[in-house]
This record gives sequence, structure tokens and C-alpha cells, in this order.
Amino acid sequence: MKQRASLFAAIGLLAFLQACSGGHSSAIPDVAPPASTTDTLPAEQNTDTVAPMSLTLGTTTYPTNAFMPSTTGKIQSFQIFDETSNGTISATAAATDGYRYSAVWGARPGLGTTWRASNSYLRSSYYFLMDTDLSTGAWGAIGHSLTWWQTYHPDWILYKCSTSTNAPTKLPAYDSGLPNVPLDIHNPAVVQYQIAQMAGPYAARNGYTALAADEVTYWIPATGGSGYYGCGIYSKGVFVRRYSSSTDPAWSTDVVNWAKAAHSILTTNTTLSPYHLKLIVNHPGGTMNTNEATLAANVDADMDETGFTQYGHYLTGANSTIREANWMKFMQAHGAAVLINQDWGSLTVGAAQRDYSAATYLLGNENAAAVFVTPHTGYGVETYYHPEYRAANLGSPCGEYYAGYGTLLYRKFAYGLVVVNAGGGVAYKAALPTGHTYTDLEGRSVYNPLTVNANDGYVLKTTNGCS
Repeated sequence: MKQRASLFAAIGLLAFLQACSGGHSSAIPDVAPPASTTDTLPAEQNTDTVAPMSLTLGTTTYPTNAFMPSTTGKIQSFQIFDETSNGTISATAAATDGYRYSAVWGARPGLGTTWRASNSYLRSSYYFLMDTDLSTGAWGAIGHSLTWWQTYHPDWILYKCSTSTNAPTKLPAYDSGLPNVPLDIHNPAVVQYQIAQMAGPYAARNGYTALAADEVTYWIPATGGSGYYGCGIYSKGVFVRRYSSSTDPAWSTDVVNWAKAAHSILTTNTTLSPYHLKLIVNHPGGTMNTNEATLAANVDADMDETGFTQYGHYLTGANSTIREANWMKFMQAHGAAVLINQDWGSLTVGAAQRDYSAATYLLGNENAAAVFVTPHTGYGVETYYHPEYRAANLGSPCGEYYAGYGTLLYRKFAYGLVVVNAGGGVAYKAALPTGHTYTDLEGRSVYNPLTVNANDGYVLKTTNGCS
């Protein structure tokens, strides 16, 4: 399974608690292009093609997605948070720059409406954790204390067991380092409380258009270190076990049922449904099964925090890269938009990293996907917005990606070609279709054949790319 850091971030006096996985031994080397091959990017325009479309490629039909306008052939961006320990995006910048993004994961209170000033289609989301109460110190401070829960709903609190003895404790199963009271998502009343507490009374009235649920994983988040996991509740003083391990399939079932219940409440509750709030989950990619299909059908967007970059460690080998691209397609085919976080950890994000991030994203982008490309210090700031992404429009894809020699993957577009080396250690020479002139999105030198280093990729612009 994929492991990832939590996206928990707090506003005001609370610290940004995200932990970063370590770095890679070395960055992919950038190749400085000759001056004659450097692209001149057109000026940004504050316009969007907003008409959604249904796209059929091969035997798969990708349904119109109400979460965002069509991203077919585009490198669409989104933003993670607008305030962390890394810095703050001002209200003025948010109002000006909203046109850049399809969504803001975790817009701070007061900016829900501001972000949409230049882009009415942007989804500004209220942040919370799926498996806990709402925050008591941030995000409107509309949650409750442990004392409150112990007084009014003691049997809604999730407690932890030891991973070594499996014995229950009287200790609440707090997500590691996070203060929110852990709740029993197996209980339908819990999700009813969560959605009712945040959706109408707070989120919609404060200009948010989506809810962003963190820690939506098929494994139980670590509690107090690796020695414990959330396992059960106490009902009238008697322990009731919910889960027998951190990977108990019962937890996966409860996660999917939580999404179904949340989606149902948002779309059918007569008080909340007029707000049309969308549901985004932070859920890792790669799984393609019945549970995943049901989850996709009951969320509006899935943000995969580890993406193709894995905090600078990359996915391991071509099969993992292909699985991630296929997962992107799977989710879009089942109705969910996909937000790919290309977090490079401690690595410098140069031309090669930007190229690889866009190229891998384009392998799986059909008509409802966006990407955020950053080192780990980029959460909460716009330092790593990439205008060349917005300026690029590769046109309709000629088909799905296909395999070349070794670990090379290709995808053709009407106005471009994507080449990715998905391997872990060997460079390959990629034969480019002849009869075309190519310029790289990031201004890197292009030759034919093109040497593509391990874990590298190119987005090449051309004309008549399908021929």
C-alpha cells in the first residue's frame, strides 16, 4: 500500500503539522536548451473553456464531470491550502489568481468566496478529517472537546488497541499529532453529524463550494505512533470491537459506506442539497476494485497526495506508473475527477521535474483531472504555480498511452506528444514520430531519438500530432 503524510494543516496559531518523507539521492539533471530552442510562452489570459464534454477513447466512455470544466488535452492546475507555515496567499492574490485553478484544497475561512472572484467554476473547499470531529481551534472552530464527547456521546469515540497484543485501551485513537477527537465512522450517526455540522451551518454560508475530507484511506491512520491503531468503542462501559488490525477489511467497507452516506446527505437532504456542495477526498491511487468503483461513484473528486512522484522517491518501476495512470482513468470513468499532487519532497523542482510531473499526469488525464507540482514547502503558497502549464493545450488525445521499448510510455495528442521513462534505473532512446518539429514544454533540448533518463518525461509540442 502507499504510505503518505497527512495533509492536516491548521490556521492561525496552530502549526502546520505535515511531515515530509525523505528526499531522493539526487535530482534529475536539467539540460539547458540552446537559446534558439527556448519557447516563448504566450501571455496568460483570464479565460476558461467551460463547456464540459463526454470523451470516448477505445472502449471507455468518460462521463461529463460536474466538478470541473473539461481538461481534455490540458494541464490543469489546482492549489493545496492557502495558508500554512510556508506562508499565506493574500485575499487580493486569491481574488486575482482563482482563474488559474480548478480547485483549492483547504481554503481558509473567509476566502471561500474570494477565490472564485475570477473563476466561478473554482471549487473552494472546507477542510476536515474523515475519521475525526471537526476542529475546535481552526476552520471555524465548530468541533467539540473530548470532555464534550465523553459527556454527550461517549459511545461515538474511537479508542485504540495495541498492535502487538491487540488489547484495547481507554485511550482515544487520535491521528498521530492531530488534536481532533477520533470518531467511530462505523456509526451512521457520526457521518450525519459531521456533514450537518459543517455543510449548511458553516461551509456553504461562508462561501465554500466543496468539502475536503483528509485521511480517506483503506488502512486505519496511525495513532500515537506505530504501536497502536483505532479498534473500537465503549458502549455503557463495555468494549465493542470494530477492527482487528490496522488493515482490517471492515475498515475499508466503513470508509466506502462513509462516502456513500456523505454523498447521499449532500445530494438528497432538503436543507443541504440546494447548496450543491461537492465532496473531495484525499485517497491514495492505484487500487481498482469494487470498493474503489463505489467510492469513485460517491465522491466528486479524489486528491491523490503521493501522485507519481512519491515525495521525490518516484513510483517503483513501470508497472507502478502504469497502475497509477490506469487508476486515474478508472476513477474518471466511474465519475470522479482526479487531483494529482506531484510532491517532490526536498528535491529542487526544475525543468525536468516539471516536465515529468506534467507528462505522467497526461498519461491518465481524460477529461477531469488537475495537477499540483511542488516541493514539500509549496503547500499554502503560489510559489510553484507554473504558467507554462496553463499556456499549453495539446488538443484532443489521439488515443490512450501505449508502451514503447523498455519502460518507455507514449501518448499522442493533436498538438503534442508525451514520452515517459517509467523505469527505475536505465535511460532509453525514444524514437519520435518523424515528419514533425517538436519543442519541449520546459524548453529542454529535443533530439530524435530522444534520450529519456530513468524517471523522466517530456511534454513535446507539435502540429498534426495524430498523423
